[in-house]
Amino acid sequence: MVHVVILGGTGPTGLLVIKRFFQKYPDDTAVLYARNPSKFPESITSNPAITVVKGELTDVETLSSTFVGSAHADAVYVDTLKTSRLFQS
Repeated sequence: MVHVVILGGTGPTGLLVIKRFFQKYPDDTAVLYARNPSKFPESITSNPAITVVKGELTDVETLSSTFVGSAHADAVYVDTLKTSRLFQS
């Protein structure tokens, strides 16, 4: 069984990653960590194999608990465009 954590997957690239993950691994699971989970389409949020967590990348407590609950994650995907904007001055 494959389990992934996806950070910032609400944009076009992240949504494509989620779609492709479940095409390749239809019986596996994912945690989606997003600042605005309402951007996920209903086809994603209604999937019982997906857990959605609302949080900011700067919210250390929520982000940490996401990884503690996903200690067996096989992979992590981070939308680097959003992350790079977070750390720009």
